[in-house]
Amino acid sequence: MLFYNNTDYGFQLLYPQDWTYIEGDTEPGDYVTNIVIFEPLGEKGKHYNKKYTCGEVCLGISLDNSPLHPLTLDQFSDSTHNNLKAEKGSDKLLEYNSLFKLGDKKAFELLYQKKQRNRDYLQMLVGTAYPDPDQFESKIFLVLQFKSRTKYSNEMLPLAKTMMDSFKFTAIDK
Repeated sequence: MLFYNNTDYGFQLLYPQDWTYIEGDTEPGDYVTNIVIFEPLGEKGKHYNKKYTCGEVCLGISLDNSPLHPLTLDQFSDSTHNNLKAEKGSDKLLEYNSLFKLGDKKAFELLYQKKQRNRDYLQMLVGTAYPDPDQFESKIFLVLQFKSRTKYSNEMLPLAKTMMDSFKFTAIDK
């Protein structure tokens, strides 16, 4: 495993040696700021469509900036969970864990199946308030989103959990 340290946003984690990463916002101007996307090299990292910023397998870390009023983590979690449940189509919620920990912060975790065109994916989403772990309400949430094509998920889901378990918050460089 290799060590990734982001001093701009104050976090670090381990990622596999045969993976690469791309830093920077892919769609400036929206309410989501992409920080970094990790992808395996080779077939599993292949992009089949320019519409998606991620290949067949990836772990993306972003900030979700609420355009509305501040939310508690529970409200953000419930909203994300309810939006996923309400979506029409082939998305299927598999697990919802509101007692998850990301580093030393309270977080939530969603695991669900998603269809993109003719491909099936397993996705895991972890979210926490950012930057202060003790902040009651926030307008910004750090989100880790793992995606794996279903045919790779038995191999890749444990790897994604290892990456997320290695996640630690650090000081932000100013």
